[in-house]
Amino acid sequence: MQKSSWIYIFSILAASFWSCEESTPSSPKASGRYQTGVWITNEGNFLSGDGSVSFFHTDSNRIENEVFNAVNGRHLGDVVQSMTLTDAGKGYIVVNNSKKIEVINALTGVSEGVIQGFASPRYMVTVGQKAYVSDLYADKIWVVNLDNLQIIKNIPVSGWTEKLALVNGKVYVASRRTDFDTRTGGNLILEINPNTDTVTDSLSIGKGSGELVADAQNRLWTFSLKNGNTAPALLCLKTQPLQLLSQTSLASDAAPTVLTIKDNSLYFLGKNGVYKTNTQNIAVQDFISQKKYLFYGLGVSPTDGKIYVSDAIDYQQQGYVFRYSPEGAKLDSFRVGKIPSSFTFTR
Repeated sequence: MQKSSWIYIFSILAASFWSCEESTPSSPKASGRYQTGVWITNEGNFLSGDGSVSFFHTDSNRIENEVFNAVNGRHLGDVVQSMTLTDAGKGYIVVNNSKKIEVINALTGVSEGVIQGFASPRYMVTVGQKAYVSDLYADKIWVVNLDNLQIIKNIPVSGWTEKLALVNGKVYVASRRTDFDTRTGGNLILEINPNTDTVTDSLSIGKGSGELVADAQNRLWTFSLKNGNTAPALLCLKTQPLQLLSQTSLASDAAPTVLTIKDNSLYFLGKNGVYKTNTQNIAVQDFISQKKYLFYGLGVSPTDGKIYVSDAIDYQQQGYVFRYSPEGAKLDSFRVGKIPSSFTFTR
């Protein structure tokens, strides 16, 4: 049988299988009010320009898909990577392969501008009226003026930069390098002083994952990935200056990916699903089994502790989001866009 026939049969079976999954109904049109809930970024297929954002209203358990398109009458672009909300009521949607950041009113979804000029933007963090943006290819961190939505400078770094965190007024950036990346550098945690926009400290972490979160004690958490015979590990870092505080080895095949935090609990995705540990007494445990799903994104509500996990299914059809109680019991599910990957909770 030809390969295309197998793909067709798989698609039919996958669609039939997932049609049995209970889900929360989607609103047919934009409400224009996005005050209480969670934004979900849906990457979409590479080069297809079908990335989108969804919004789940936690006060009514209602999902709205294609919010940006419904409100503004145009698509977001190619590979919607991440989203950042600010206290000023703005939402910054990083559209990786379209090389831009779309700016919206976070309450209405209305477009308020576009930041352009990036190579391949990934994530951002804000400090006052400046933003720092990581990049896959540029070998630099972009500095953006949020008043006029212009790139004002860049900070030279080496390698692919990913997640960022803000601790005691300093910006920290996780860099990595894949086995196929011929560039030098990467695999570092970098410290940037926003007063001078310069790299002021760095720490080598083995084979970097690009993940980075900060806890209430101003410590950083990240992974070093499996590298030859060296097992992956969960790393805890001191800041100012950067130092390794602890290294907890994980199972050789754990394959840790997305890392997030709520209070003293760390959650991350890996081979078997969602894992959990306490930052004060590290003991990694299997928490939510992946079972038949393809877990892709992870978020934990900072208010009620509910856990959101996305399923990319076959990377072709609309994905699912599953919600779990803080104890790990499944609550409900709903369909979103293609390849749902990140969660941004309203403030």
